[in-house]
Amino acid sequence: MRLKNWPLTWFLFHFQHQHPINWETIFNRNAPLDVEIGFGTGELLIVLAEKNPNRNIIGIEKNTERICKTLLAIKKRQQLLSHFSFNNLRILEIDATLALKRLFIPYSINSVYSLFPCPWPKTAHEKHRLFSNKFLKLLNNRLKNNGMIKIITDFHPYSRWIKEQAKDCGFSIKSKITSAGYNTKFEQKWRQEGKKIFYEIRLIKTRHIEQPNMEKVMLRVYQIKEFDAQKFLLKNKTGEISVIFKEMIYDNNRQKALIRTVVSEPEVTQHFWIAIEKKKKYWHIYKAHGQNIFPTKGIALALEMVYNAAKK
Repeated sequence: MRLKNWPLTWFLFHFQHQHPINWETIFNRNAPLDVEIGFGTGELLIVLAEKNPNRNIIGIEKNTERICKTLLAIKKRQQLLSHFSFNNLRILEIDATLALKRLFIPYSINSVYSLFPCPWPKTAHEKHRLFSNKFLKLLNNRLKNNGMIKIITDFHPYSRWIKEQAKDCGFSIKSKITSAGYNTKFEQKWRQEGKKIFYEIRLIKTRHIEQPNMEKVMLRVYQIKEFDAQKFLLKNKTGEISVIFKEMIYDNNRQKALIRTVVSEPEVTQHFWIAIEKKKKYWHIYKAHGQNIFPTKGIALALEMVYNAAKK
């Protein structure tokens, strides 16, 4: 499923905007800002936007198919409500940690919702869980004073784990057993399996947690006098920042090479192409044009590694 085949009125191409994003400009107004993380097929997202016309609503999701289904559901709902355009709603396709770090500033969000986030029930997979101590401190920083996080889960051990993670993150913690009632796809699934009890965690910001500012990384364009594709050899790097070179395509007639590269960092894994191209007297090494990536330390390192290998 491709986004171009679906109604994109509410989809925000965040790479087309300066980061962090000025949300007042996006919505053309100053209004309270609420975020749903992992909105699935959009049941709660649509309700939030429809019932709160004076609030700006942002949905964050990584799954493209779910995003497409949500866009279609918004369109159908809009057609039923001819008086309501859902102009207060925007959808992002991005990892939640990356979105919060790159697209939002401190004290910018009023409320955060997350219904049935993946519990990763196996102990070995706990590192993949959302709402870790580190993530909650980031959320705290982006929330306004007295801002709220509301989480619903069907998995009691996950509920206990979140409350443990939240203890030193600047929140008051309240929890209760609930019948949910949001009618999401996953809630319907759990009810069909006979589940009637769900667990609600509500976190209210009581003090602010400082977070380091995102370091701005400038991506260099390197120059070398000579380049020999036959002798050119790249070595991968693994560690906290991993750089893996997957393949190289070289066109001798055009005097241009493209290197498919994967860079994995703690906050993001990115796939991109590095170009080595003869321009006048020099070969230039640069991030190939037309790619939407975040300029990170890992991307800068990958470019430097190609330069060091090419100049030998």
